Amino acid sequence: TLHGASVITELMTHHFEHCSSDPDLDNGWYLTSTLGVFYMQAGFTMIEAGSVRAKNTKSIIFKNIAVLLVSELCFWAVGFALAYGDQHPNPFIGFGYFFLIGFSDYAYFIYHSGGANIASTIVSGSLAERTQIIAHIAYSIIICCIVQPLAAHWIQSPVGWLRRFPKASFIDVSGGTTIHMIGGTFGFVGAIFAGPRKGRFSTEFETQILMGHSFPLITLGVSILWYGWFSLNGGMIGLSGTRSQQVGKIVLNTVLAALGGGISVLIYYRVIKSCFSAKEVVNGILAGLVSASASCSVIEPWSAFVIGSRYSTDSIRFFII
Repeated sequence: TLHGASVITELMTHHFEHCSSDPDLDNGWYLTSTLGVFYMQAGFTMIEAGSVRAKNTKSIIFKNIAVLLVSELCFWAVGFALAYGDQHPNPFIGFGYFFLIGFSDYAYFIYHSGGANIASTIVSGSLAERTQIIAHIAYSIIICCIVQPLAAHWIQSPVGWLRRFPKASFIDVSGGTTIHMIGGTFGFVGAIFAGPRKGRFSTEFETQILMGHSFPLITLGVSILWYGWFSLNGGMIGLSGTRSQQVGKIVLNTVLAALGGGISVLIYYRVIKSCFSAKEVVNGILAGLVSASASCSVIEPWSAFVIGSRYSTDSIRFFII
């Protein structure tokens, strides 16, 4: 509802507009949520390690570690300043707090740095088994120093032009745009330029399915991500005042979107393909989690289930070969 959207718009400004009723409680919630957000790195690593061939496991794990290190460094030095710096407010780019100089709300910073890390980590899975470590370092710098901070400023900063768009404030509570769309777009374009993996096509018209070497690792990774998604979605608005009720709704919608994604793919494969696919079911869960990230605070629970179902089914139908 528009009323619900306006409520979230006000809640998301609590850090900069000092309307928090209990800053200590909110900072404690940021720190607690940060634990889950950073734990998502383990989930991404497990999924990617299980999805590649055994010979490339060590390489993809090392690349994920490198991406985490570079992303965190870049966001600390430059990214946070461009996203949330308010020393010279303007609608297009932030300024101030480079290297966190003059900024003391460290809990707020560390939570948002986790989101920037995730945007970079998404790309590494899209380019698995095809690129060298220098490419991963390069795109991590670009994402965390420029692209993700600019999007975060436009959407999440109180003075961002999309946030203050007349009569239609752009709402992205948990990074549907600032994390998942950016990471997915970089990954998609990167995959086009990198081309297919060796052995993916035996001839011009024949494809070879390159199976990951460990489905248990993939399932473990999805379970970790699902757990971390509660912190990613629920950590943004704080916990003081009446926000605890809103956080409860966010977490519930996160669960229902994932359920809708997994169940719809399960049914789709049974009805259309006359079989069950465990791999695609866990992909459907991930698709459902992504689909509700932007709107999880303003939609009703039944809507979260429908959104997760529709998005995951469309994703499977589009990408299945």
